[in-house]
Amino acid sequence: MIPATENVPGIMKYTCTVCSGTKNGTIPTLDHVHTWLTAWSKNADKHWHTCSGCDDISDEADHIWDTGVVTKPATESETGIRTYTCTVCGAEKTETVYPPVILSGTVKDGTAEGANSGKAISGVTVEFFSSNGTSIGTAVTDAAGVYSFSFAQTGTYKCVFTKTGYKTVTAASLIINADTVSLGTVTMEEESRIAAQGTIGRSGSWVLMSDGTLTVSGSFPNYGTNSGDTGNQPWAAYKNDIKKVVVSEGITQIGRYAFASCPNLREVVIPGTVKTLGKGAFEGCTGLHSIVLPTGVSSIADSCFKNCSNLKAAYFYGTPPATFGTDVFSGTASGFTVYYREGVRWEGAQWSSPTWKGYPTATFVPGEEISSVYTVSGRITSFGTLADITVELLQGDAVIRTVTVPAGSDTYTIADVPAGTYTLRISKPKHVTRTYTVVIQNP
Repeated sequence: MIPATENVPGIMKYTCTVCSGTKNGTIPTLDHVHTWLTAWSKNADKHWHTCSGCDDISDEADHIWDTGVVTKPATESETGIRTYTCTVCGAEKTETVYPPVILSGTVKDGTAEGANSGKAISGVTVEFFSSNGTSIGTAVTDAAGVYSFSFAQTGTYKCVFTKTGYKTVTAASLIINADTVSLGTVTMEEESRIAAQGTIGRSGSWVLMSDGTLTVSGSFPNYGTNSGDTGNQPWAAYKNDIKKVVVSEGITQIGRYAFASCPNLREVVIPGTVKTLGKGAFEGCTGLHSIVLPTGVSSIADSCFKNCSNLKAAYFYGTPPATFGTDVFSGTASGFTVYYREGVRWEGAQWSSPTWKGYPTATFVPGEEISSVYTVSGRITSFGTLADITVELLQGDAVIRTVTVPAGSDTYTIADVPAGTYTLRISKPKHVTRTYTVVIQNP
């Protein structure tokens, strides 16, 4: 007998049990049984086992690549090679390794009119993220506000600047290529914090925030004397820092000389509970451009807004004050006007036109009051690379505001700008400086 195989039939010999004659018969070929080779077959994407006896395959799957090994380091003049190996079958693939891109920059304080404005900020964490949001590393600014970071690959990244006490800054679309060496100067603004605080008499208190907002609560007495000594307010040492005054609900009187001679005060919030404004309460506040007086105000003492040289409008929501002192609005801006609500007929005293108490009058609709200050903002399209761009606002030859545009951003904002005519100057090192005329007018 010759046994059958998978490829060749076998032969069976038969013998007659009577005469001993013989004949041959065929044994059918055997069914195929796969024998899988131990070694993996592979291509660029997959691996599998092949049968030693046919073309069938088994265990086909995608490669599982390791994190790669630099098999040829990049130099300043030549690219390198990173080799990845499949952890299952040992297949390899390579990618080009480019010389690392070293990015550096500086972080400074950009808080408008702050004590640290323009100074370097140390200890800022600069975290970099890949395009899929994965953090790829961090850098920290040194005492000079300088940081550096090495990018292994070119591409588009995001970087986030953080430090306790400062507002977070994000460069959302940071393009890193062989020409990227610096983000220039990034500015961070301080978060508002308590700059000073204290008590007023037995029940009052005051808090001055770092953004210049002074909030007064409870109640407070008169300050100074009737002869004009105005220097004994609890916040007298911070007069130049006060930009906004908020008088809390419940206070009925703003005392004599309470906020006199605060040159940078631009906004005052007076609640409806206030009935009396003391003598010289806002005298000499040259930064005020308008004041809103609620319905409850019934008494305004002498010189309350005297020498507020930029004050152009006073908005009265109620009837004319029953008590109105002398020189209340003397020394205000040219064209100063007393506004009263349009279409309202009050009981008792009435407003008069074209003047009241010697001051020009006009009507207004609530919500259309003149703003004391304005915001100048815009988008930069003049420069190719969005880094190291400075925006300045000038009045005459004097620079009154300076903003450093965050790297990666194409917008700028300059807040708290009074009405007037200005020059806007946008500059970048080794580029032509652009200048524009900005005119801000009260409505």
